[in-house]
Amino acid sequence: MRSHAKEDAATTLEQLVRVLAVTEDGRAWVEPVSGGCGRCHEKEGCGKTHLTRMFGSPRRFLVDNPARAQPGEEAIVSIPQGGLLRQGILVYLFPLAALLLGAAAGKYLAGETGGVVGGIFAFAASFWVLPKIWKRPLTNPAFAAKIAKVVDSSSGGKSCG
Repeated sequence: MRSHAKEDAATTLEQLVRVLAVTEDGRAWVEPVSGGCGRCHEKEGCGKTHLTRMFGSPRRFLVDNPARAQPGEEAIVSIPQGGLLRQGILVYLFPLAALLLGAAAGKYLAGETGGVVGGIFAFAASFWVLPKIWKRPLTNPAFAAKIAKVVDSSSGGKSCG
């Protein structure tokens, strides 16, 4: 049983958050508690919290709330690592692949000008196609970010902000 829990932790990404509000359907608006690497007080820290303070408020996210966290509580949000990887590949690599394939096809069919036009057309078309492809993983609950557990805020969930 212990190895199963270790396996689950290795396949999910987790972030400490503060619950801001709960919607009528039970989901929660959350914001990250720590702005970066968690070493804000050290000289070698990443400094992300300082940048967040300078350039705006922390980002807020709407996540599933099976742990029934309430506003003001700190919680752990988890997202499956595989789902994040798949979404990253779709968002970044799909338009790039479309650009390269469109440029190669256009150059083959109509020379240099065809390559430029084909690349631009395929790149633009990828943004029209992407939401249709991406809809399926986003609606799959296995890929959704969710509050895994509520943590005791007095047990050391220290904020840098």
